[in-house]
Amino acid sequence: MKILKKTAIILTAAITMGSITNMPISQDENCDTVITAYAANYGDYEYSICNHSDTGYNTKDTCIITKYNGSAETVTIPSTINGIKVGVIGDNAFKGNTKIKKVILPDTVIDLQSYAFANCTNLESINTPDSLRVIRSSAFENCTSLKSFDFNKVELVGWYILKNCQSITDMYISGTLKRVGIGAFEQCTNLRTLTFAEGVEIIDAYVALDTPALEKITIAESVVEISRLALCYATYHFKYDDGTSGTSLVPDIDNIKEYNFVPGSAAEQYGIDIGILEVFESKLETETMSGEMANKFPSFVIPTIKKGDFDNNSVVDASDASAVLAEYAAVQTGAEPTKASLLVTASDVNGDGKLDSSDASLILEYYAAVSTGKTPLWE
Repeated sequence: MKILKKTAIILTAAITMGSITNMPISQDENCDTVITAYAANYGDYEYSICNHSDTGYNTKDTCIITKYNGSAETVTIPSTINGIKVGVIGDNAFKGNTKIKKVILPDTVIDLQSYAFANCTNLESINTPDSLRVIRSSAFENCTSLKSFDFNKVELVGWYILKNCQSITDMYISGTLKRVGIGAFEQCTNLRTLTFAEGVEIIDAYVALDTPALEKITIAESVVEISRLALCYATYHFKYDDGTSGTSLVPDIDNIKEYNFVPGSAAEQYGIDIGILEVFESKLETETMSGEMANKFPSFVIPTIKKGDFDNNSVVDASDASAVLAEYAAVQTGAEPTKASLLVTASDVNGDGKLDSSDASLILEYYAAVSTGKTPLWE
């Protein structure tokens, strides 16, 4: 999701009171803030001046912190630098800093840019001041020690903002945030409760992908759109009969104990669609699961699937080709897929990520080769 459009970088000199050094500018493609071509030093910080913004948020003439060079465990970011308000934490400004454990943002910061705190693996806490409105893509990705996060008055977010934040157990999304971006809490493996407050309207895909500990979900009536695969799905690994492997996404609802929604709402329909509101009984014939996936998803097992066996009867023949064509035609008219995503993936024999007539042709070629005693080769 591109929450803000890109504008040009204005190459002007920063007027500062510190030492000025040439610094390359790394501009987020989603960023409207236009900054100077130079950075200045202020203690442990490098910064520039935002000289333009058309985001709707007033970051013009504020400082953007472009890099932190310190090694403190607790970092208190100043509200002003040389008398100029600090409004933006820039792309990659703290990325990969494994020293910091706590960050205190001033009530002047409006915008956290992409990867601002990504890979800060020892970061345990950060406040979200009333001034904060925008959090861009992957701002806190891989902050594996972060224990909690308060959206407070945030209004816009990018993709994967809290991906792989494994220490977060409870998440409350405040109603000021209308749209929850793709992969927001993906791989938050200890997330147990997830609440979308009144005011939230859209939940994008993969928001809670691979969250096996999730037990309780609350979705307000204001939510009118929940993307397919948004909640309660897991990455599922399987084997083809030829020894190769593949992945698919399957409902992961075994641990859900409480699902709160308003009758007739989009949340209720989503719960019906993926089986939260009924007993999940579809289990595949399996082999023994082992290794990492067994530890992560003990309720799922690895089946052996014949490549191209769309009707799952252990034989690849003309009926599979016909069924693939019928499925392709139906989906093109807007119909929902009739087969589980696992079988769709297995029947995508040319591996182009979609099920269509070319897959049907290859299935027929395979069947013809087998029928005449030849050794079939998948292209």
